[in-house]
Formats: sequence, structure tokens, C-alpha cells
Amino acid sequence: MPARRRWHVGRRAEAASALGGYLVLSVLLYGRGALLRPSSVLVGSGPSRASAGHDQSGFVWFIEWIARSIAHLRDPLSTVAIYAPHGWNLAWATSIPGPAAMLTPVTLLAGPIVSYDVLALIAPALSAWAAYLLCREATRRSDQPAVTHAAPPAPTGAPVDAPRPPRLLSAAAAPAIAGGLLFGFGSYETAETINHPNLAFVALVPTVALLVLRRHRARMSRPRFILALGAVLAAQMLTSTEILATTVMFGAIALALWGALLRGPAARAVAHTAVEAAASLGVAAVLGAPFLYQAFHFGNPVQALTEVGSGLDLANLLTATRATLLPGVGAIFWSARRMHSTLTEQGAYLGLPLIVMLGAFGWSFRRTLAGRWLIAFIACVLVLALGGWPIVQGLGFPSIPLPWRLIGQLPLLRFAVPSRFTLYLWLALAVAGSLWLADGLPARSLLRWALLALVAVSLMPSPASTLWSTNVDRPALLHSHALARYVPQGSTVLALPYGSQGDSMLWQVEAGFAYRMAGGYASFQTPPDYMRFKHLLHALSGNAFKHQLTPRLCAFLRYTGATAILLRDGARGSWRQLLHPLGVTPIAVGGFHVYRLAGSGQTLLRCGFAGS
Repeated sequence: MPARRRWHVGRRAEAASALGGYLVLSVLLYGRGALLRPSSVLVGSGPSRASAGHDQSGFVWFIEWIARSIAHLRDPLSTVAIYAPHGWNLAWATSIPGPAAMLTPVTLLAGPIVSYDVLALIAPALSAWAAYLLCREATRRSDQPAVTHAAPPAPTGAPVDAPRPPRLLSAAAAPAIAGGLLFGFGSYETAETINHPNLAFVALVPTVALLVLRRHRARMSRPRFILALGAVLAAQMLTSTEILATTVMFGAIALALWGALLRGPAARAVAHTAVEAAASLGVAAVLGAPFLYQAFHFGNPVQALTEVGSGLDLANLLTATRATLLPGVGAIFWSARRMHSTLTEQGAYLGLPLIVMLGAFGWSFRRTLAGRWLIAFIACVLVLALGGWPIVQGLGFPSIPLPWRLIGQLPLLRFAVPSRFTLYLWLALAVAGSLWLADGLPARSLLRWALLALVAVSLMPSPASTLWSTNVDRPALLHSHALARYVPQGSTVLALPYGSQGDSMLWQVEAGFAYRMAGGYASFQTPPDYMRFKHLLHALSGNAFKHQLTPRLCAFLRYTGATAILLRDGARGSWRQLLHPLGVTPIAVGGFHVYRLAGSGQTLLRCGFAGS
């Protein structure tokens, strides 16, 4: 086998082995519960113990809706199944249409629960693998054979070397594999794997960086680069528009920093790459035209949203959350429970060993272009990730303005959560770590790998089963023929607890979309046409209330056309105080208390329903 072909075969075998290893590690860390009961357990949990599984319910709904839409040739990006009477524009939701469409065969064969678990477990593995490919390119040395003219045939009778089997892993791949581990199993990915598959499936981000790096090194032609990058950006559009917007922003920052550190022809080459990357946005817009049309033609139901104050908590850099096995040195001074935001937004934990590694990289590479560029990029990411003002242990300092206070007001970027920018911090750390490990001399290489082992231990995810597995809530009524007796096919239901505090989205899937819903959980923002019921919805979520809400409840039921209320047995809330004034006696059946509204004489008088 020619040397160049043998090299390519070896690299493919190496990449396949790395992917297999990452998949096994992902299942062992996050998927033990789902592996035993794949159709009854969801990977992950809620951002708090009180809301375990509710985010997963929404994503299961999206996966099932996309699969049903494809199977029945319907528009997958709009629905009237939730938020009656007008429905919801799913282009402005975390609807993951790209991954859901790819998983449609699994969904149709095994159900959306299995599809969700597959997505949740391949997300860290594919993200690590894409980072490995990037780090392999960044640490590329002379292990690739030079292109030479074909050697003359050996004389007759001369001994011929036996073909050597390709190596599954080479020593040169070890730093890149370590970089993949840092990115795919670091604090950001661990936090988002809990219940945000749209934010955990970030393999396309290092893929963007890989394409840009290969183009800058002239290893890709211009047309191929523009088309490939455009396709990747379009795929990211169909996975998470927030990640797409921030990838473009941080990509522009990275290229600007790289160009600023260069002079002459090298700087102009970076400028040309930037122009080509901008051209790829046009390709992405063409490929994603149906999605963009749906997003901008039918309006944004969460247009008032802004996340300027949702920056990372500085204490999180040294203080681990309960998603990590060890608490970190920051736990000596700070409490993880007092940190700003929820568990899934606390992905900034680096730990002391990784900070030491970053410092060692900065010192070793201080005179190199790559070292100065990576340190500058990391600094930019950290400043922007702080949000509009510094936050320490949940205490904000709005009097100290930071750049994101202005940048975060720009169109599209105003929807981005700055604490999630740590995604790009972890990608930079992965590249920096792989460069530092690949550059080690034999005498100090052992020390560097020992430090990496400490980093791995400090970032180890918690093995707590309650964190990585949630039992699916399956009330018996939803699978019974009796459902049609209480909830006629196609009627509208108010399922309680409302929104993010209950599993109403999952219940609708379990019922086979037999009914429409008043409300839902496509976003944590209240739809504009629901805003006048804001205080009522707060109470319907199980929260305490003081004022009489019966008139508002009646108005909401009339507006949405709800003919029944399904209250989950055992749900937390002041339900008797809220629902008893309707004058309807609930029927306990199949895990619910069912309030049949249509045809109730007292409800007719109190709320003005039409009799039936």
C-alpha cells in the first residue's frame, strides 16, 4: 500500500476509534439509567429537583411533532396543538428541527423517548469528536507523508514488505483526543446534557473552526470551503439559532484578533478567509430559506426577551455545582447554591488544575502567534460571558457596566444568554490544551499528562443517578379509551400544573395529540396574547396567590376554548382555592382530577360557557 494511502487509512481508523471511545464514555457517564430502560427513562433531570424532567418533556414533544409532520407531509414549524387558539411559531422555539428530522426513523420505530435519549447521549460524543478533529488539525505536524512521485517497481525476486495494518490510535493523536475530552466532557457540556440537547449538541461549532483553519492553510479550495461552511451553518440554524448567532459573532472576533496579530500578506490572507466565511452565510441563508421565512414572516412571539443580565457568576470559575463529582477549591469560600442562574447555566467551572494548565500554556506559548491569539480570544470570551455587569455569588453589580450591556441590545444577539458563551471558552481551552500537550519535551511530558489527569478528575461528572435519569410520567388515563369520554377528540384542554412546572407537553405526546392545549411549554416566555393572564398563569403553575382569580380564569378558559381541565394527582399548588369557585366537581380517574367544563350549569353561569 502506498505510504500516503496507508496514512489516510490510519487516520480514518484513528478517528473512528476516537468516536467509539467518546460514545462509550458518554453512555457510561450519562446514560446508565436510560440504557436499562430506554423507553421509560429520560437522560438528565431538571434544573432543580422540583422541575425534574419538565424541559425534557418539551424536547420530547418537539421530536414527536417533527416526526409526525414529516410522516404526514405537514409544516413542521407551525402548530395549533399548543397555545390555543392561535398556536405557536416553532421557528422561535428550541424545536431542534434538524436533529429531530434526522432522528425521525428512530422516533417512528421506537418512540420520541428513545430518540431523546439517543440525542442526549450522542451530543457529548459528537461534540468531543469534532473538537478532536479540530485539535488534530491544530497540532498537525510531520506525521503526514509528503507527496512524492511513485517509486519504481521492485526488481523481480526482491523482498516485498508486508502491508502493515493501520493503527487505531497513534501517539500523535493523544493530545487531540485529550482536547476532545476537554470540550465534549467539560463543565459546559455536562451542564447542558442535563436537559438542553439543543445547547449540548454543539459538534458543529468546532466543525466551523476546523473548516476555517483548513481553508486558511490552503487545504481546501475556495468553492468547497464556502459551500461546506454554508451547509454547516445551515445545519446549526436548524439545531440552535442562538448558537448560530454566537458562533458567527465569536468567529468574527477570532478572525479579527488573528488578523490583528499578523502583518502584510498573512494579514490579507486572513481577511480573504473572513470574506469567504461571510459569503458562506449567503449559502446558509439559501439552504435555510424555509426556516427563515417561517421565523420572520409570521413574527416572533418572544420579541420582548432580553438576557443582558444573565451573565456567568465569577464564583463558578472555581466552584463546581452538584453536576460535578468534586466541589472545587471555590467551595471553601462560596456556596454553589447561591450562584446566579440555574444548574444548567453554570457551565463555567474550570477548577484549579485546568487554570494551572492554562497558565502553563500561556507561559510556554507566550512568544508564539497561536499562544497570543488563544489567550486574547479567551479573555474576550470571558469578558462577554460576564453579561451586562459582574455577578459574584448571585450578587450583581449593575453600576459596573460591561461591553455586553450594549452588544446585547443588538437584533438576534439580544436573545443570547451570555453565561452560555463559555461554550467558546471550552473550545479554546481544548485547542490550547492539545497544543500544550503536543509541544511537551520527553523530559516534561510526563508532568503535563499528570496535570491533565488531575484536570480530568476535577471535572468528573457526578455519578448521582437522580441527576442523569428521570422516569417518564405516564398517567394511565392518557393510554385509556376512557380519555375520549372526558376529553373529546380535538377539544382543548388546560393541563395543570401549567407550562414549565408540569409535564403537559409530554402528556399530549402520550395521548397521541388527541387534544389541543391551552398553553404549553415551547418557551419560558409568555406569548403576547397570554400576557394579560400573567398573574393567573403564575397561579396555574402551582404558585401561591392572594387575589380572587376566578374572573380571570373564566376569561382565560373562554379565550382558549378549553372544555376540560386535567389536574395531575399530587401536583403542588392551591388548586382547591383556584378551581373550586368554578362549581365543577372533579372526577378522579387515571392519575388526574378531570374538570369537565362544557355542560356544567354552574360553570355556565359563572364563566359564560356555551352548553353542550
